[in-house]
Amino acid sequence: MKIIYLFTSPSLHGSSVQTKVLNQIKYLNLAGAECRGAFFSTEVKGVTPFNDQVDFIPVDICNWKYFKASGNKRKIMEAVLKYARSKYNDIDFFYFRYPEAGSLLNTFCSKYGKKTIFEHLSIEEFEIKLHTQENPFGLSPSKLFSWLEYSKLPLWREYLFGKTMRKNVKLGICNSKEIADFQNRKSGGIYQCIIGGDAFEVVAYPLKTRPILEQELRMVFLKGASTSADFNGLDRIIKGIANYQGSFKLKLYILGHQLDAEKDTVSKLNIEDKVKLMSPKRGEELFDFLKDIHIGIATLGLFRKGLNETTTIKVREYIALGLPFIFAYTDPDLNEEAKEFALEFPNDDSIIDMGKVTEFAKKALVDKELPQKMRNYAEEHLDYEVKMKHLYSKFNRLLVNENN
Repeated sequence: MKIIYLFTSPSLHGSSVQTKVLNQIKYLNLAGAECRGAFFSTEVKGVTPFNDQVDFIPVDICNWKYFKASGNKRKIMEAVLKYARSKYNDIDFFYFRYPEAGSLLNTFCSKYGKKTIFEHLSIEEFEIKLHTQENPFGLSPSKLFSWLEYSKLPLWREYLFGKTMRKNVKLGICNSKEIADFQNRKSGGIYQCIIGGDAFEVVAYPLKTRPILEQELRMVFLKGASTSADFNGLDRIIKGIANYQGSFKLKLYILGHQLDAEKDTVSKLNIEDKVKLMSPKRGEELFDFLKDIHIGIATLGLFRKGLNETTTIKVREYIALGLPFIFAYTDPDLNEEAKEFALEFPNDDSIIDMGKVTEFAKKALVDKELPQKMRNYAEEHLDYEVKMKHLYSKFNRLLVNENN
């Protein structure tokens, strides 16, 4: 089976999303596929090998004066169409991480959709509406153009082309049944979707030692998004820390970029001594920092994306590390066994009850074997090797059904 993974937002310097895509390609190959990555980039002038399985494909830089980001996306899709035309007869599937809708993506789906598998991580309309918070409407030219480019026009394109594109595509891989049902409804019931969900390369993370819980409960949130990402719901736990009247001293570390909203909330509540905002940490520096952390914090505001169910890389990181955590949504990969190391809160705007968090931490951290149990769970259910084998078998069934 020959698969080409089309990726439209790569970087020669890498990113968390790109690492995920590289692992998907790597483990699809290990599962038995012949999978190559075509990464479309303005950073290269010619086809440039990134590794043995991935090539960077050159894209012309847009020279528009206004709406330059939209122009760059158009240039990328022009390159994708040209590339797909040259490869279509030689491959079984294009695996395409769903980009923004548009006329050229619609053209791609009409021409090459019968061999295309989209990956959907969200309900796209809700995702786009969140961008309005970053680019609110304003009458000044800069605010008006930003609002149009990042909020109004993407939403309009999704409404205009979304249904037709999905009707023409072979398969959708979604992070949850909720997302899959939405994608299918949007197509008028034609679009076949399956549940994939996020995976993780367990071996890339070392197993944590179990820190002793004494007077201070130390928590961490690892923010990967480069926007304010209101859907993280950190205001819920920050307010919970401010309200807490128990015997523990609480300390929350938030590591990431774009933390202005969190800084403002912490300042208003006057709890700078309890919530520390920090720049991201990577690799060994991160692992060393996490040695003294008791509890991880996962997404607490998914309802702001219009979702109740999803999968996240953050949770998989915590499980691979052996770090108990709290979250506020339904994860289809977490079963009854996971309740030993994961505490679920309601997916709404209520303030997190830190009394429940401290009781959960005391119970979880008394178990000396829990980190290894979590590691075993990650290897059995969440590792890329497991997930990509499952996905490859579904692709094989697609081919068999097509040929019969």
